This record gives sequence, C-alpha cells and structure tokens, in this order.
Amino acid sequence: MSRLRKSAETLREQAALLDLTHDTIFVRDVNDVITYWNRGAEELYGWKRNEAVGKNSHDLNQTVFPAPLEDITAELIRTGRWEGELIHTRRDGTKVVSASRWSLQRDGQGRPAATLETNNDITERNGPRKRCSRRRRSSRTSPA
Repeated sequence: MSRLRKSAETLREQAALLDLTHDTIFVRDVNDVITYWNRGAEELYGWKRNEAVGKNSHDLNQTVFPAPLEDITAELIRTGRWEGELIHTRRDGTKVVSASRWSLQRDGQGRPAATLETNNDITERNGPRKRCSRRRRSSRTSPA
C-alpha cells in the first residue's frame, strides 16, 4: 500500500471515530466555512453533512454570541482556545443552547488555519435554572 493511500485510510478511520460521539464536532476554515461535520452535528442541528459542508457555520446555525464575534475571534487567535455558551437554531427552527469549545489549528508558519468546534446541548440544563430564577424574581416582586 502506498504511503498516500495509507494516510488517506488513516484519515478516514479517524473521521469515523469522531462520528461515534454524541457531541457535535465540526471544523471551520479561517472564513468560518464548514469543512467537516460529524454525525453528532447532524443529529443535533438537523443538517446532513453534505448540506452543512461548504456553508458558513454562523449563518447555517444562526449563531447568537455572548460577546461580539470580533472579541471572541481575537481571544481564539491570542490563546488558541475559546469557551462559552452559544445559541444556535436547528434546521426545524427550534433554539438550542450549547456549551461551545473552540480550538485553533495553525499552519506551519503559525497562521490560523482552521477551528475545531465542539458543542454540547445544555438547553435542558439551563431551562430549570432559568425557570427557577424567574420564579424567584416574581416572588420578590409579588405583593405580600
């Protein structure tokens, strides 16, 4: 087997491993265009791999950021990582709150090349907390 063919086979096997997780994993290039989309992303967001690859991730997911994207990107470039909560919109229009982690890949010259993004759905985890918080606020403002 040629070295090139062996390398391609190894990459396919590694990509198949990423499909085993329920976490969403996708890779974006420096223009935020999706270059890899795993099965977990398909399941959570409703977009098949062939529908997502080639699209701008923030447009596809209608991402709502906790801070200006420019600030988040600056931190990613400065530290190589970013973590925070994002709101995404699924294909069916429902919202999902995600605990998101971004890791920057650099090329041989140290320039940003791609971002690996992993997301965990925490919508249900946040729901009870928000309802409880609303109840506390309303009980404080209710007449005695």
